[in-house]
Amino acid sequence: MRMPQALMSIPCVLLLLSTSGCYAGIASAGTGVPGLLYASTVTPEVGTSVTSNVAGKKVGQAVCQTYLGLIASGDCSVEAAAADGKITRIHSVARKVENVLGLFAKVTIIVTGE
Repeated sequence: MRMPQALMSIPCVLLLLSTSGCYAGIASAGTGVPGLLYASTVTPEVGTSVTSNVAGKKVGQAVCQTYLGLIASGDCSVEAAAADGKITRIHSVARKVENVLGLFAKVTIIVTGE
């Protein structure tokens, strides 16, 4: 049985997209260093810097995740991370981004302070 021409081109298109990195954003977390197969990076939160507050021993985290870019859930706000660590004076904010094959992405906001 012969495969229709349209079906034969689908693997070629998928191969082209995957090797060009175009599909890596399907479940992209939006920041961090992109990785076609896997990425796990920690960067300072954009638009924030270390404050003059004393570096504290407390750490709080807040997480969001997305699947295929179709379903997203979680509260990855700075406020949620501060509440998690019982932090009232924020010293620094960082963003950890994990991405697996562009199918799953997770963002963790990490807050330090007192």
